[in-house]
Amino acid sequence: MTIKKSHTLVSWMAVAAMLLTACNGNDKRVVSLFQHVDNATWNSQDSIVFPIDSIAQSGCYRLSVDIRTTSKVPFQKIYVTAEQDYSMPALHRRDTVMIQLTDEAGKIQGKGFNHYCFTAPVKAAVHLRKGQSGQISLSHIMRRTQLSGISDIGITLSHEDCSH
Repeated sequence: MTIKKSHTLVSWMAVAAMLLTACNGNDKRVVSLFQHVDNATWNSQDSIVFPIDSIAQSGCYRLSVDIRTTSKVPFQKIYVTAEQDYSMPALHRRDTVMIQLTDEAGKIQGKGFNHYCFTAPVKAAVHLRKGQSGQISLSHIMRRTQLSGISDIGITLSHEDCSH
């Protein structure tokens, strides 16, 4: 009896894994990285740097900035600069990204419970060539030097259709 229940559980877990894989079949994320922020405080002088290894295929790539927060962030929006630097050939791009944390009534716009996840895309995609590598640096540009309630900062680099 126990063997049959265990076999059924393993079967259901296998089906769930296949469904998750099938659902993510169109996922075009190439890089998805996070770095933890010590003491949940992000200082304006602290750039968070993410290395980008060799790009596997030429094409258009869109960067998104990801932030995880506690409910103690005292802002509706956070403004971040995202600098992309790639080599061979050299490409430098600097964008300002606005991340909406709450609406005007104070309702949290992110996903989660206790810790919230927010994502904001950079407006324009970049064209990268196969073999390019580089780094992406994020810094906040808020008037306050230290932002409290920020637990993690991340990036997502996604391959997309160049016709957009």
